[in-house]
Amino acid sequence: MRKNRNRSAHAPARDLYRADEGKQYAIKQVPPAALLSCLGICPDSIVQKKYRYRFGGPVLLQVGSREVAVGKDIASHILVEEV
Repeated sequence: MRKNRNRSAHAPARDLYRADEGKQYAIKQVPPAALLSCLGICPDSIVQKKYRYRFGGPVLLQVGSREVAVGKDIASHILVEEV
């Protein structure tokens, strides 16, 4: 028999580096870096994770009409929730 699980509307926050590709995410927390806000990566903004390059490479994001690459070290400190 299958148990009913109480699932919330959104998955818990997780880091952007490990988040699934091809999905949209709401940014929940970012590390203190002025460059991120200049790129449109700030709390409550919506981004789409397009691709994660292998072997510790950067993450390619769609932020509005721009594509932005974010390094693994920074992407792993950005917390997101799936939209």
